[in-house]
Amino acid sequence: NGWVQRLDADSLPRYFHKSCYFGGEAVQVELIAAPNSRDNQLQITSLTAGMPAQETICGTVDNRVLITDIRQGRLLPVGCTGWLISPDVMLTAGHCFGSSFNQILSFKVPLSNADGSLNPSHPDDQYPTIASTGKNLNAGIGADWGICRIGKNSNTTLRPGDAYGSWYTIGNVPSSPSG
Repeated sequence: NGWVQRLDADSLPRYFHKSCYFGGEAVQVELIAAPNSRDNQLQITSLTAGMPAQETICGTVDNRVLITDIRQGRLLPVGCTGWLISPDVMLTAGHCFGSSFNQILSFKVPLSNADGSLNPSHPDDQYPTIASTGKNLNAGIGADWGICRIGKNSNTTLRPGDAYGSWYTIGNVPSSPSG
């Protein structure tokens, strides 16, 4: 579909040595070497085609309400919602991180297909989580939260809050869950 993601020695580790999610039928990979450099190599160790499969809490009837709020996105590959609470901090449910904080937060998420399969956001709207900053609690109702910093986009070099100019403001946080 003509989308491009530029990765370099700084941004590739931020994206966990992976690319963004792409739509379309094919992906072309180019290695652009520095002037007068030699013996440049690129090794691709694995390739995954298709968007990640999603479990849903919707049951047999999908009664979700369409929202276009730029302050929230889809956390991939798990499919959870992430809420931007500062220019580069995301809040989500703790169970969404599971055993890995290495995920991508996508904004301007396109509608899913009729069969429920996902469509990716443009690479300019996909941001890596910064796994080393992640904290979460997955202890059931009232104790299920996750938070982490979001890295700069490899194409735009912007943090999501800088790109979109908006995030949620957090109110008073209770010291312990009740009910």
